[in-house]
Amino acid sequence: MSLSKHVHDFNGFIYNHLIKMRYLSRWFILLLDLILCSIAFLFSSAVLSRFIPSLPAYGSVGLLFYQLLIVLTIQLCCFMVVRPYRSVLRFSTFRDLVRLLLCQLICVSVLLGVEAFTSQLMGRDLFVGLSFVVYFVSSLTLMSFMRIAVRVMFEISFQSRQRLPMLIMGDRDSNVNVARMLKGDLHSPYKIVGMAEEKLGSGEKMIMNVPLITFEDKEVVQRFIKEHGVTHVLVTSAAFLTADIAHVMMTLNDWGMKLLRLPKVDVMTAERDASEPLRIQPIRIEDLLNREPIVLTDEKVSECVRDNVVMVTGAAGSIGSELVRQLSHHAPKTLILLDNAETPLHAIKVELEAMPQQVPFITVVVDIRNALRMEQLISQYRPKVLYHAAAYKHVPMMEENPSEAILTNVMGTKIVADCCMKYGVERMVMISTDKAVNPSNVMGASKRIAEIYVQSLNTAKEEGLLHSSCSFITTRFGNVLGSNGSVIPFFRKQIEEGGPVKVTHPDIIRYFMTIPEACQLVLQAGTMGQGGEIYIFDMGEPVKILDLATRMIRLAGYVPYEDIDIAFTGLRPGEKLYEELLNTKELTKPTYNEKIHIAHVQHFEYMKVNENLKRLVEMARDFDQDAVVQQMKDVVPEFVSQNSVYEKFDVRMKVRG
Repeated sequence: MSLSKHVHDFNGFIYNHLIKMRYLSRWFILLLDLILCSIAFLFSSAVLSRFIPSLPAYGSVGLLFYQLLIVLTIQLCCFMVVRPYRSVLRFSTFRDLVRLLLCQLICVSVLLGVEAFTSQLMGRDLFVGLSFVVYFVSSLTLMSFMRIAVRVMFEISFQSRQRLPMLIMGDRDSNVNVARMLKGDLHSPYKIVGMAEEKLGSGEKMIMNVPLITFEDKEVVQRFIKEHGVTHVLVTSAAFLTADIAHVMMTLNDWGMKLLRLPKVDVMTAERDASEPLRIQPIRIEDLLNREPIVLTDEKVSECVRDNVVMVTGAAGSIGSELVRQLSHHAPKTLILLDNAETPLHAIKVELEAMPQQVPFITVVVDIRNALRMEQLISQYRPKVLYHAAAYKHVPMMEENPSEAILTNVMGTKIVADCCMKYGVERMVMISTDKAVNPSNVMGASKRIAEIYVQSLNTAKEEGLLHSSCSFITTRFGNVLGSNGSVIPFFRKQIEEGGPVKVTHPDIIRYFMTIPEACQLVLQAGTMGQGGEIYIFDMGEPVKILDLATRMIRLAGYVPYEDIDIAFTGLRPGEKLYEELLNTKELTKPTYNEKIHIAHVQHFEYMKVNENLKRLVEMARDFDQDAVVQQMKDVVPEFVSQNSVYEKFDVRMKVRG
């Protein structure tokens, strides 16, 4: 059997039996150090007796044992003070060696003091001062060698394993810190072959024995990946998952790289079991779609919410529950949570109860279409601000159930708004959707009608037809990542099941925003204006859904169309290829927050709008779906159905026109 085979087997034994075990007890390391110190003292005694035989005190075994006992006692005391045994041997560093040096200097100083004291007390030398010099050198050498040998043994075993070549990407400090952690993590299956930074100084080529490259030059990155066989890329800083760098990550994803990120520092350190590897996580598509962080004026939100009663309808939904979480950080007097979904409402209740800072809250199971109950609740709690998130939002479902869309999205909003007018709510913030712009489906049209009604209330106030201090604010944005109706969870589930991933159309595009980001903007917009405004959120660049599906497949480690197929199913009823954020008759003006704009919209006559809504609600209660949709098209002339059975009414209107 060859020497290399023996070495390989030995390395395998080290990894399989030692690395996988938990760390050695500190008391075992202390015992090992004491044994090495005993050997060092005996060695120093032997050296002196060999080269200086005329020296006294080394002829008696009993005296030698007595001397050893004194040395070990003092050495043990020094160990307990400096505690060099507390370090983990396999992770020994220069700092640990310095601690050992300090310990031995203290020990030798004490021994010299003991030697001086005993020589005065006994009139003879118990020790020979020269022996302490030899003892200091030999003990320090043995203990240092033991630590270095253990670390080298583990590292050689670790390096001999087959590992996956990894490129780490981030800023300099993050890269270096992560590289040190990974090199010290003997469980890691990755080998760092390079570091990528945004910009390099002149002459900078290597750091920590790995090459440096800049990810600004795609050709350099691609050549480096090919030369070093890189299969994984680890983003070391969350700041790099932004709009400026996301395109780089998307390109790496398109090249077939497996993209990884680290969890939060508190998860990575406090919660990680020392015997387990670092929990490096795959990058999710949500991470790559994030944009520049939004800078908000929390002071204005806090002024609006602090020490006031705040009510949230639809509080158990994706948007409503996140609104509740964010509102709880602004110290409201009481949060009133309304929803008709019992189980999700209970879930957010449990979450609030578990928060470190307790916020007074009340949960109520209620349907916003129940006018008597809504009036009773708003009159009882008298909220200062009401966030109206309750709505039906699923496009195909509302296309099949127009009456339900009207009864909830329109009548429900009217009930809430009327109660706000009647009982002195200062602000009602309604959450709308980009699908209300030139709507092509029942859901979008129902939300547009709700917008028109709350706008007409403000117009009626200005004209003196209605008297109320309530201001009505409408916020409008696109798809939110992670919401109940988001496409991403569906794609992820289809990928887990082996495909195919179903995309409605190869050219369909959508705007995306994270739920926390959307809710931050809702809270901010709710503090703006005098009422009647529709606030439009900056949704960033649109995303092609086919590209989204392709990248999600690659992020999961598969090859699109080979491992996981993509199937086109056709546009769903009421669905259009792209969403608009503004009506063609609307213009926008900026606000002090560059992410929020105000839409200039048409003014609507309250009396006429109110009559139209009464007629529409009566039709909805009769569940005459065709009549409901025709009436919706009369109220919202720009409502033109797409991929829907209701396109027939648009044809008739054109012929009639």
